[in-house]
Amino acid sequence: LMIAMARAVGDLNMARTAAEKSGNPDLLEAILVEQGDWKTLAQRLQANPSRLEPPERLGFLCAYYRLAGDRENADKTARQLVALADQTPQDYSFCAENLFLNDRPEDGVLVLLKHNDYLQASSFLAPRLRLKDAMQLAADVDERQPAEALKVKAKTVGALHFIGCLLYTSPSP
Repeated sequence: LMIAMARAVGDLNMARTAAEKSGNPDLLEAILVEQGDWKTLAQRLQANPSRLEPPERLGFLCAYYRLAGDRENADKTARQLVALADQTPQDYSFCAENLFLNDRPEDGVLVLLKHNDYLQASSFLAPRLRLKDAMQLAADVDERQPAEALKVKAKTVGALHFIGCLLYTSPSP
């Protein structure tokens, strides 16, 4: 009740003190998010890494460091996400998603391509105006994943329309 009342009147310091006394980590973390205390959230997550699955933990950790302005640790954590995608291939899409969410689109696309997820990668190339790469991927997928080729090319149609192409032709090698 004390936490709710403190939050209602906008006294987040009192709410934080009450949340700390409550022993409820989820409640405390909600208050820390409201306060924007990203550094403390990162420290808490580092201290209790088993609370979340690895891709989710690294994604939150990267976000906390990024929001706290700790570029060095944000970069380090992003590299750990890329490495995790290699170590646990079943988690590559979660790792890529966390990279995208943490303003690392180049790393996210590379993870998708490394794991042959051309369809998902094609979803990110054209909207980022990497039109040449999107067109090349549409051509390359014919050889690598013929079953996915039509889907990848369908994603590329928007890029073609954007640059004013009326007819799809494969880029020359």
